[in-house]
Amino acid sequence: MSLSPSRSTRTWIERRRLYRVHQGIRSACEPLLPAIPEDADLLDLESWRDVVRELLHASVQVSGVLIPVATKVLHRKRRHLIPMLDNVVLEYYFGRDPERRPPLAASQDGRKASDVAMQALDLFRADLVATADSVRSLGEGLHAQGFALSPVRILEILLWSEVEPRGGYRAIPPA
Repeated sequence: MSLSPSRSTRTWIERRRLYRVHQGIRSACEPLLPAIPEDADLLDLESWRDVVRELLHASVQVSGVLIPVATKVLHRKRRHLIPMLDNVVLEYYFGRDPERRPPLAASQDGRKASDVAMQALDLFRADLVATADSVRSLGEGLHAQGFALSPVRILEILLWSEVEPRGGYRAIPPA
């Protein structure tokens, strides 16, 4: 007889944890979201900078929530404004350059995580500006195939697919 919890018990515990995280983010962010239109665009970040910082700060104050979880939930609320900044994307922006590593460490601290997220948003935005024509063209092609993805999501997927450490999403190895 095993004393470890059964698989169904572990699943139930994980679902309860996820429910508490989502409820916590909802409670923290619901008062702030109406200040940002649903079609707010990352290219116009300066118009939304202060409230986005507040939104990110509020979400990372929830127990168990750091930048990846916060941005995954918030992306669904503001798809053109907030990319999913998971650890692969954060590592891309902060891990390659030794001078940028301190923000990566600070991303694990709820008191500093929103500042790191804003730095990542600025860097992501710069990449979005630099690739705007290509991303727009790709988006049009995807839309014609029935995939309605925001430019933010398209760039995030492309970046993630390129730098994900295991390379499992590359059809052809890089030259």
